[in-house]
Amino acid sequence: KRIRSVLKGFFTEAVSDPHPTVQLNGEGCPVLVTPLPFTTYPEDLRKPFPTMNEAVFFLSSGRYEYFTLKQKKDTVSRLITKARTKLARKIKTLSESIEDSRKADTLISHANMITANIYRLDKGADCLEAEDYESGKTVRIQLDKSLTPSQNAQKLYKRAAKMKTTKEIYEKRLKEALEEDEFLSSSLMFVGKAESAEDIEEIEGILSKEKVIFRKGSRLPEVSEPKEFVSPSG
Repeated sequence: KRIRSVLKGFFTEAVSDPHPTVQLNGEGCPVLVTPLPFTTYPEDLRKPFPTMNEAVFFLSSGRYEYFTLKQKKDTVSRLITKARTKLARKIKTLSESIEDSRKADTLISHANMITANIYRLDKGADCLEAEDYESGKTVRIQLDKSLTPSQNAQKLYKRAAKMKTTKEIYEKRLKEALEEDEFLSSSLMFVGKAESAEDIEEIEGILSKEKVIFRKGSRLPEVSEPKEFVSPSG
């Protein structure tokens, strides 16, 4: 009896005093048109219309715009994620190279030890065992038998100098890669917050200009203006 009473009241009001409403889901996509607002949907997810025709049109066009925007978002997000994955490998390689370059100090220490013990070494010696003055431990240093002790020391000094130069280059590249990753991370966030296909096209244009993605038709407006809204009070 209660169900019958509710249904009768609903249909009577729908005919005598309709309030066409489009119900939205949590992402703002129109999902349903009803002659009266469904109280099962939160009030902020209901959009009223003067007529059913307008409500149905909004449902149709709104769903098209929603899924078109979603498709564009997914496409650009996938391209950004792919670029970040590639960049992550680059960052890992650079970090490892920088770590290897830090061995320069060890090479200089070994070269110093060879120089300090040069009187003990003859040409053709294949190693040096000596005390490391900094750690106090005995260190074994492999030598090139084809070189004199002095030449072995100079070889290590040159390797260390090259490593330090390489380290500076790698550190610069790593800094640039980290900045690029931060830019891509921000771009991914903006894609997620985009409210229209035009917003996505603008982001695509910026990414294309920065050579992150290569897509035809990406546009970059000369001036990107903020959105303006009018409050209920004007």
